[in-house]
Amino acid sequence: MGVIAGWTAPPGGWNVQFVDMQVAMDSSNAARASMTVEVNGRDPQTGQPTVDTYGANVTLAKREGEWVVTSAETRETLETTPASKRP
Repeated sequence: MGVIAGWTAPPGGWNVQFVDMQVAMDSSNAARASMTVEVNGRDPQTGQPTVDTYGANVTLAKREGEWVVTSAETRETLETTPASKRP
């Protein structure tokens, strides 16, 4: 908790997007999702815009009528690219 409480976002923050999401329903109360996560920010050394791309797997469960994430893990980093070099 202390680590999280002392954490501050970098100047300008991040923009996080979940793309290419695929959801598989295991039952009426359980599901799995696979997605690509794009994190847009700035390089702390140069200040230039960057885009980091990760794969993620998420497990969900329906609790008291609401879907909640019960576990999440990232797959290896897919790409780290300065935003100026993206197509």
